[in-house]
Parts: sequence; C-alpha cells; structure tokens
Amino acid sequence: MLIQILLPAASFVSAQTIDPSSQSSVLAAAKGAMSPLQIYFLGSANGVDNRGPNRGAWLEEFSDSSNNGYKRYVVQWHESGIFWDLFYQYQGYSKDTQYTAFVDGNIQKELSIYHDQVAFLDQWSATAGRWNDDIGWWALAMMTAAEVMPGGVVAPQNQGNGNFNPKYLDVASTTHSQMFDNWDPSTCDGGIFWSRDRNAPKESDRFYKSAITNAQHVELGARLYAITKDNKYITQADQVYKWMQAHLMSSDYSISDGVDSRTCTPSDLRLSYHSAVLIRAAVQWYSGTRTQSWLDEAHKHFAHISTFFVNSQGVLYDPQCANNPSCKDPTGYLWPMYTALAELYNVSNDETVKSNIVNILHTSTTAVISSSNCNADWLCMRKYDQNTNFTIYDNTNIRDQFEVVSLLNALAVLNGANVVQQTQNTSPLPQETTHINTANAGPGSPGTSGGSTVLYAVIGGVIAGILLIGGGIVACCMRSRRKNAATAQRRVSLNIFSDAHVRHQPGRNAFQPNVGPQDAHHLQLSQGPQGYNDYPHRERRNPAGNESNFNTQQRV
Repeated sequence: MLIQILLPAASFVSAQTIDPSSQSSVLAAAKGAMSPLQIYFLGSANGVDNRGPNRGAWLEEFSDSSNNGYKRYVVQWHESGIFWDLFYQYQGYSKDTQYTAFVDGNIQKELSIYHDQVAFLDQWSATAGRWNDDIGWWALAMMTAAEVMPGGVVAPQNQGNGNFNPKYLDVASTTHSQMFDNWDPSTCDGGIFWSRDRNAPKESDRFYKSAITNAQHVELGARLYAITKDNKYITQADQVYKWMQAHLMSSDYSISDGVDSRTCTPSDLRLSYHSAVLIRAAVQWYSGTRTQSWLDEAHKHFAHISTFFVNSQGVLYDPQCANNPSCKDPTGYLWPMYTALAELYNVSNDETVKSNIVNILHTSTTAVISSSNCNADWLCMRKYDQNTNFTIYDNTNIRDQFEVVSLLNALAVLNGANVVQQTQNTSPLPQETTHINTANAGPGSPGTSGGSTVLYAVIGGVIAGILLIGGGIVACCMRSRRKNAATAQRRVSLNIFSDAHVRHQPGRNAFQPNVGPQDAHHLQLSQGPQGYNDYPHRERRNPAGNESNFNTQQRV
C-alpha cells in the first residue's frame, strides 16, 4: 500500500528544543522522531516509491525525469541495515513494539540462503555482490533484535510461501562466520578483506582490508559471546583486534581506514566510525567478560576521539569531511559514535571520562537538532535543490532524520533507559491459503462378505479416486511451495544484483561531486545472476589514478 508523503519538509513552523539530561524529554522526542522514518520509507513522491520495488531497503538510486535524467543516489543498502537497527534500539529501551512487524517484514525481504544457512548472502552475492562491511551492518541490527527479544525470529507472523523465519541470533552468528571466511593470513599477517571478490577486475577491490569490516567483526563477536558464551568468539576477537593493533592502529589510537594487502601500507584516511565501533566492541567485551583490559582499551579510544573528532565548539565531527561538499551530509560516520559513547558512559569508572562524554553528547545534540531544523512534530529533514545527491524524491534529506534518531537513542541510554528484554509475539497471522487435510484419508474398514463387498468396493474405488486426486493436489501444492521458495530466492538474487549495481558506483562512498547524466563511468563487467551480464564492480574513484593510493577514498 502506498502512502503519499504529506509532511511539509520545507515549511517548518517551529524549531524544536530538548533537555538532553531529562529522560522524559528524550523519550518523548524519540517517540516523535521515529514516526517520520516509517512514513517516509513507506511513502512516495510524484508517484514513485522511496523504497526499492519488492525490497526491504531504501531505494538506492534513481534518474530524475523532471531534471533531465539526473542520476541521484539516495540511501545505500548497507545504510538501510543501520536504519533498521535504529528501530530495534528504540524498542529496546522504550518497550514500544508498534514498529516490530514493519521492521521484521522488511528484514525478511532481504534474507537469502547460502550453504544452507539463512542470512544476507546467496551463491552469487557471496563473492560478487554484497561486501563484508555491508552485511556487517545488517548483522548488527539482527544482534540488537536478539538482545531485545531473546529467542526471537524474523517476521514470525509472515510464514510460508518461501519466506525465511530464522532466529535473529542465528542470522547474526551466520554473518559473523561469513565475514571471517574472508580472513586472510597469507598477506599482512591476517585481516578480513573488505570485498568478498578475490577476482574483482579492479585491483583495489581485491586487495583492501578495511578497518570497519574488522571492527564490526570484533563488536559482533562480543555481543554474540554475551548470549552464547561460546569461546570461539573470544578467540577470533583477540585474533582480529591484535591484527588491527599491529597494522591499523597508531600509538595514539588513531585508526587507519585500511591496508592494501600487496604492500601492507596503511591508508592515511581517518574516520570516526572506526573508533566508534571499536569503543562499543571493547565495552561489550568488558561487559561480557569483566576483563579490565577491554575497558582500558575503550578509554584509550575515547581519548583519541576527544582530541581528533571533537571540534572547537565541543561537537562531534569528522575533520576530513569538514567543509568538504563531496561528503554526505550528515556523513553517517557518527551514527554508531553516539551509541558507543553512551554505552561507555554506563560502564566507565572514570568520572572525568563520564563528564566529558556528557558534555560532548549534550553539545552535539544542540548542534544537530538546530542544524536539522526539527519542527514541532520532530520532523527533522532539510530540503535541497534537485541536484543534490543522497536526497529522496521530494529533495528532502532523510539522513537528517537518521542522525537525530541515532542521537536520541544514545541520549536515552545515557539517561538510564537501558534495554529491557521483551517476549516476542510469535503467533502467525491467518493465511489465505487452502489446506488439504489428508490425515483421515485412507482405506475403509476391513471388508465383509456378501452384498457389502460390492458396496465397499465402490466406496473403496471412490476413496481411492479421492486419494489420487488429493495426492495430485498435494503434489501440486508441494511443487507450488518449492516454486514459491525458488521464486523468493530468485527475487533476492536480483535484488542483490540491483543494490550491488548501485553500491559499486562512486556514490557508494561519497568524496565526489554529484553524479549527473554527463558522467561516463567505465565500469568493469562480470557475470551477474541469471539473465544479467552487465554487473558493474564497485568503482572506487582515485583521483591520482594509483591503485595502491587509498588516501582519498571515503566509505561508510
């Protein structure tokens, strides 16, 4: 069902204010700010959906027919994973379950099967479509759901017809394993590759080991261990984190974006979300094991953040995106930072650290809410001209709403609204399908002599005919179910192809001018899923033209 967007993004009637130290004020603001996220995802403008067709993710790109076919990037697939995590986070501390079925239903549309395990990869995307950091963000959302609803499953009210209903925890665990499949001890002593394609035509895609992928793996492992107590997560986290310390981290806890595995030379690029994800990982490991060294690591990462990612006004920012028009705005790098700092506050025993966290988050709140120009209904989306990338069809910036909700979720945790475990409603909804009940179908009672024999023969023949017809119907139903499952799997494969097409464009990582129809991207091609022969590998624009130079590349 399409919901036409009626919210006036450009005509704000009043600016919002909030007391960031008041739990009631923050909870009321968060409740108000969540609604536009759902409304806009389900909405349309000028007759076009904001979400991809038959997708559980935001539309990634479109050609604006009202603007000479200008190609505009919207919300990339990996960011949709972060988007769904916001809802689960909100449910965790608010106990507001009104969005659960909506979120689960869309998560379900993005699930696939690979090596008999259900997660966010299929046979094709496991090497050529979705990248390790992409599936990592979606897995972290599943982890939040598992923490909020222990034992919960994806979309329990939408079963059958080829749909997947795995446990949240199982999806997170499967993705953790799939990411570690790309651990490579043969170069640079280890590290998880960013791309899953070891045969990608672009060398930079084949050889890059990114900080964010490895950091996500450490965080995901910590949260999985907290529930399962499986020591394999400790072993792998130690392995990955020590590799990061040796190859990506400086003595001041500055973290390189990654290394080219041909030279093992770290990039000069530094982005806040590397530190943010590792802070949260360290906090989670400390909480799950009470190992003091993990808390010490979190404090050291925070010391670096305080000096490098906080501006002179005391507001969190990314210096390499300051006054850089080719960065996304907001960049998205700070979304995990807000949560990480709030969680560090809750476990830290250092009063100076705690005080600094409060000051940073409160000051950042004032700046974000002011710049987003939130109205009285907590609609916080600026409007741009139609030549602006990463805006939706009505030219509003949905990323503003992501930013505000991320910050409000963190403030709620900072003010003591911790996660409350909830029981998931797993009762399936009635389905409009015809069920063939053959439980009582079978031969009649043993035959008798005399005239009854003919009667029973006739009855037996009728029953046999019914059984034969019923068996045919059941067989058809079984074939139909298999066909539905295959169709669902095929749909996911094509969806993965579609979002991979976008994510392998330069828009995947910003640090670039807006992309218009005049841009000719000469992309390398390889075989996509059935029927597609024009799969473009991710173009990672490098102005210097040097495959080993990663210093100008930005990623989320």
